[in-house]
Amino acid sequence: AEELMGAKGMDTDTLGRIKSDYREALSELHMDYLRTWVEWSNEKGFLARNQSHGAPANLLDLYAIADIPETEIFGSTPYPIPGLRRDDDAIRHDQDVPQPLVTRMASSAAHVMGKPLASSESCTWLRDHWKVTLGYCKPELDRIFLDGINHIFYHGTVFSPQDVPWPGWLFYASTQFNPSNPWWDDFPALNRYVERIQTVLQAGRPDNDILLYWPIYDIWDDPKGLMQQLTVHQVDFVIGTPFGDAAKALSDAGYAFDYISDVQLGQTRVEDGKLVTPGNRYKVLVVPPTDRMATDTLHQILTLAEEGATILFQALPDDVPGFGTLEQRRARFRPLLAKARSLAANNPGRIAIGDGAAAFGVRSEMFAEAGVTREAISETPVDFIRRASDRGHDYFFANLAADAFDGWVTLGVPATLAILTDPLTGKTGTAALRHSADDQAQIYLQIQPGESLLVSISTRGVGAANRWPYLKPSGRAIPIEGTWHIEFIKGGPVLPTAIETTKLASWTEVGDTEAQRFAGTARYTLEFDMPNVQADDWTLDLGDVRESAHLSVNGREVTTVWSVPFKVRVGSFLKPGRNRLEIDVTNVAANRIRDMDRRGANWKIMHEINFVNILYLPFDASDWELEASGLLGPIQLIPMQTIGL
Repeated sequence: AEELMGAKGMDTDTLGRIKSDYREALSELHMDYLRTWVEWSNEKGFLARNQSHGAPANLLDLYAIADIPETEIFGSTPYPIPGLRRDDDAIRHDQDVPQPLVTRMASSAAHVMGKPLASSESCTWLRDHWKVTLGYCKPELDRIFLDGINHIFYHGTVFSPQDVPWPGWLFYASTQFNPSNPWWDDFPALNRYVERIQTVLQAGRPDNDILLYWPIYDIWDDPKGLMQQLTVHQVDFVIGTPFGDAAKALSDAGYAFDYISDVQLGQTRVEDGKLVTPGNRYKVLVVPPTDRMATDTLHQILTLAEEGATILFQALPDDVPGFGTLEQRRARFRPLLAKARSLAANNPGRIAIGDGAAAFGVRSEMFAEAGVTREAISETPVDFIRRASDRGHDYFFANLAADAFDGWVTLGVPATLAILTDPLTGKTGTAALRHSADDQAQIYLQIQPGESLLVSISTRGVGAANRWPYLKPSGRAIPIEGTWHIEFIKGGPVLPTAIETTKLASWTEVGDTEAQRFAGTARYTLEFDMPNVQADDWTLDLGDVRESAHLSVNGREVTTVWSVPFKVRVGSFLKPGRNRLEIDVTNVAANRIRDMDRRGANWKIMHEINFVNILYLPFDASDWELEASGLLGPIQLIPMQTIGL
């Protein structure tokens, strides 16, 4: 006990082993507790949703116990998407940003164990209070969708009595999905977006081909510290490890994969050469370089190999974990290593032992022989997740990079029909589809930075009546100019005086003093003449929007625009001659809160939750700079022509 608590010295190898046994015992105790709670909940007719991260246990096994495994994302990611602002004073710099390879812990447990939903506490502390926009939520949600999450839980909102003055009772963690937020009326547009994607990602079944073994004993075998709590905030238990390197290499190469634990491997069997877990089927097991592996785990992996599974050891494990009965377990372990080498020698192409390198390009033939699908879109700025369905496959594509993609993409699955859906609008159409010389299906995609697409792939059936519109600019952008009438229609603390201006700028600059503390919606109205230019369609580029906009053209509602790029197809709404734009623009509430703190207003009435800023320090907005608000422009019409495919 003295050695365990650090009161007495011991060689680091022995100490690491003893602590590994201690941590394994903690893990088993915590799983017993969680399992009891879930069973009790189920007996009472409830489903149990649990955030397992932060517990002193194997995360994959813990997530798998719950009916709905739930991860969380905390903070904001520095995506290079043009127009996605990231102001230094509104974000945290002292914690790891959301890490996709950690998010996969929850979704992997769901996929491997057959849980239909994988959840996420989402959009926590994206920016400081009242500075979070709907547009900031989208790329973070897109990322976790790509990582297998299909059930969004917003973080967060609270009940607030109607007679409590604005902003009412609040949640401490910043995003404020509640009616006090100025963009509440635009929030349904985000919800419809999430609904369209979740409808697809909750249907069918996961279609990941590879299992990647997570060597938990390498984490537990550490002479430093005592109890380990693996969180989503400090991610060095994945990043910078051989396991993390393997996961990143698989992702970069376009392979779809899930993690698997020792316990879950013990529940896996082989059927027709496929690895069958309690919830799914896989084609290959990859074992990353590992220092410590349980004898039972290695024995199970070799049993799966003997039964016909395809196994890639990036390197054989070095030794057994733990301290108890060490020599007896080593005596069982050494023959298993020899057996692994023999299996690899006698089953070339199906059992392989590598040199520890993380790159998987050299194993492409082995993977292909096992039927593993590689998605070539990984070579573009666009990321993907693929699901299987009875009719074929469904994809969610998202571009979280700085560059647009416009071109043909080779799919990893067969296709005779592809239907594209814009999850922002719900519009659908039949994709251009062709087959390469080696009969691989290819579809044409156009995805700007910040955009996403749903693609439904089928090997049978009839396509949609309409063809997906593939467009490109056919001429220079034409500025929309004239006299803008700006009328403040909703918000507070009072409605500022209306504005007439020919130059778009923040209403905090062109409006009266009330505009500098206003949080709400202003209606921008402008009449303009239709350009005398031939075009197949027109794109309206709203430029810099602070922060969301509801657009109408000639009295007809077009859409709510709430994320970059703020561009909308409007050709069907325009007419020859005079046209009328009406754009309801909503800002964030930061300027109103700033004013209240400058005046010393008593609005922080949530004493029991210690209302804090993003750094968990006492909240004070009095020294904030004014947040730009409204349409900053420039507003342009872009003539578009159809691409012949």
